[in-house]
Amino acid sequence: MGAALVMRGMQLDETKSNSSVPYLRRPPVQSSSSMSHGSGTNGSYSLNTAAGSSASRGAYFDSVADRLTDALLFGGVAWYLAGVRSDRMMMLPVAIMAIALFISYQRAKAESLGYDAKGGLMERAERFIVLAFGLLFSEILIPVLWVMLALSLVTAVQRFVKVWRQATSDREPPTQRWADRRQLRLERRLDRRRHGARRRTTRH
Repeated sequence: MGAALVMRGMQLDETKSNSSVPYLRRPPVQSSSSMSHGSGTNGSYSLNTAAGSSASRGAYFDSVADRLTDALLFGGVAWYLAGVRSDRMMMLPVAIMAIALFISYQRAKAESLGYDAKGGLMERAERFIVLAFGLLFSEILIPVLWVMLALSLVTAVQRFVKVWRQATSDREPPTQRWADRRQLRLERRLDRRRHGARRRTTRH
């Protein structure tokens, strides 16, 4: 009787020890079609991302190079006038450079806000062409610079007015804003009432 009980207990211990051992599961094998599909998707995404980043870098580099070219060009003209003239005409190309940078800032800021600020009488290409004539004939350099200064001021005003009109047309009329505010207040009141009704029902 005692020996039978001992054998029975040993059998129970063996079954418990075998059941406690975890099963070893093989990791699921991914099919070749799914692997190729996933790699193709990731590859196309990475290519699109790389293309977008390269385009952004190119646009940024182009804009910075344009501003640096303007500064070097008009700075060189100012240096030349400082050496050949005794008056303060060297400040004339400096003023043109300042207005040119202001015109570029107007366009960059307008595009960041979603508006169009292109156009004007004296853009970057026109500045280079007119300045080239002034550098070819030194006798007319000072009058050419005065013309560039005046047209650059006109261009800055034109771009300001253009963006101002676009921003004004996008504004909602006051009656529409008041109606939107009134509708928002009504929706908030309805939400409060619904919330209070839910609280009362949960309490009961």
